[in-house]
Amino acid sequence: GLGYDPSGPIPVTANADGWEVRNNTITMEKGGTGILYRNGVNGLVNANSVKNDSEPNDYRGIFTEASTFIGVSNNTIFQENSAGLGTAYGVYSAGGQANTFQCNCIDNTNVGMLFFDMADFPNAVRGNNFNTHCTGLQIG
Repeated sequence: GLGYDPSGPIPVTANADGWEVRNNTITMEKGGTGILYRNGVNGLVNANSVKNDSEPNDYRGIFTEASTFIGVSNNTIFQENSAGLGTAYGVYSAGGQANTFQCNCIDNTNVGMLFFDMADFPNAVRGNNFNTHCTGLQIG
C-alpha cells in the first residue's frame, strides 16, 4: 500500500507552508482550549480573538505544542473577568523551537504567556501587551 517509510525523510512538498489560522472569533463558555496548534511547521496563528466566559474553569487561549517556525501574532486573548479559581493561560507553548510570539494582547489571565520551549530564536517574544495577570510572562 501507499505510505511513508518512517526511517526515510519526512514527506514534505517543496516550499511547503503550514496551517494558517487567522481571523477567527472563539468564545469558550466553560474553559478549555481556544486554539490548539500541534506538530506544526512554518505555520501562522494570526489576528484571532479568543475569549473565556468562565474564569472558574481551566483555560488556555492559544496552546502550541511541538511546533517549529510558527508565528503567533496579533491575537487578542482574554477572560471576561479577572483571573479566577481556574488556571488560565493566554498563550501556552511547549516543546517547540524557533517560534515567534509578537504583538499579542492578553488580558485577565493567571499567566499571560508561559513557555516550555527551546530558547533558540533571537527576538522571538516582543511587542506583546500584558494586562491584569498574576504573572505576565513566565519562562519555564
